[in-house]
Amino acid sequence: MPYHHQNKLFLAVKQAGSRWWGNLGSKLRWLLVILLLIGVLNVSFVVLGVVFNTTPSGPAWSSYSDAPEGLAAYSQLLSHYGYHVYKLDTPLRQRLITSNNATVFIVNPDNLNYGSYKAIKQLLYRHDRIVITGVSSEKALQYILGPNNAPQWSPVGVGLATVRIKGITPPLKVATQGQEGSWGERGSGKILALSPFASSDHAGVGIFPILAVQAFVGNGRLIMISDASFFENQLLAKSDNAAFALFLAGGMRKTGGRSAYFDEAVHGFGQATGFWGIPSRWRWAFSIALLGALGWMWSKGHRLGPPQNTQRTLPPPRKQYVEALAATLSKLNPYQATIDCFQRKGQYQLTKRLGLPVGTNPAILKQTALRYSLVPQTVITGLFDPVFGKPGVFAAAKACAWCYDESIQTDEIPLE
Repeated sequence: MPYHHQNKLFLAVKQAGSRWWGNLGSKLRWLLVILLLIGVLNVSFVVLGVVFNTTPSGPAWSSYSDAPEGLAAYSQLLSHYGYHVYKLDTPLRQRLITSNNATVFIVNPDNLNYGSYKAIKQLLYRHDRIVITGVSSEKALQYILGPNNAPQWSPVGVGLATVRIKGITPPLKVATQGQEGSWGERGSGKILALSPFASSDHAGVGIFPILAVQAFVGNGRLIMISDASFFENQLLAKSDNAAFALFLAGGMRKTGGRSAYFDEAVHGFGQATGFWGIPSRWRWAFSIALLGALGWMWSKGHRLGPPQNTQRTLPPPRKQYVEALAATLSKLNPYQATIDCFQRKGQYQLTKRLGLPVGTNPAILKQTALRYSLVPQTVITGLFDPVFGKPGVFAAAKACAWCYDESIQTDEIPLE
């Protein structure tokens, strides 16, 4: 496109935009400016987060999280050893586990319900392996194993645990934070890992804190972990934690087909729909825009009371203002234009106050005013008689001011 055509197009677009912007009301312009600023701020936050946010983040015990308490490193370790890793963002159900001989990790669940308990039991009867951790899993274990067969939780921490696995020597050493408690009683299961050091529980009884208990349910295997901190990113590389974590998944040798599922719905992940499926920054922007629109509508709408007038009613001019204006205009030359202005204004207002039709002949208006004593002679002289010079300006101005004086009740004049 030639340069002069581009220039014309630019000018046309600029003029159209200027006309559109000028036709908008001031409040609507302010609303658009606020929305534009909100959009710019959101884009800036996203760019800054991508460029400068190098700090690991995410919920604790989630395989999505690369924070110190997350399990992203464990998920990558399983993938490296040939496991097919899946992450479940919906509540656990049997139909979600499509492969046989799968390992399902339910790490420190927050919101397991009866449906999840039933799904775990069905998976165990189908040759699957369930690894469940934390004191929050105690109710699920009691449902699956029975109240008398489930391990009993103890607040005593594990710290360092010993794991004896057939064919592996020496025994594995597993390091935990020792703050999540332990199993004080193993129930009907078999102990996989326990602390070699005895500790006293809340009753003062010496126990060996148990880290892991294994029970066979149906055709499957249920592994119950009291302290899942050895799975975390910050501890996975310490001691023999990685080896024990691989053993829990199904083996430390590279596999070609075993699957590992992480239940992420218990950590708040899910398929949000509708309004909650919108990103949080967008929800805030929409909410602020909605409030701004409601405020603008409220400012445009009628308040409680009588309907709003189309034009604002102005108060009558004050007598002092009229006299001051007359004094100012009296200094101008010629005086006659000022006198004519005051007389026309006064005659127009007197016509309205006497109830006569607008545009009544000045002679008829003067005759009507002379018939009644409510209109002073000085007013009649200033409005209808020829006056000249500065005295004439003051006479016409005072007569006009009298006509605009609301305190004089001219509506009592009995017109015929």
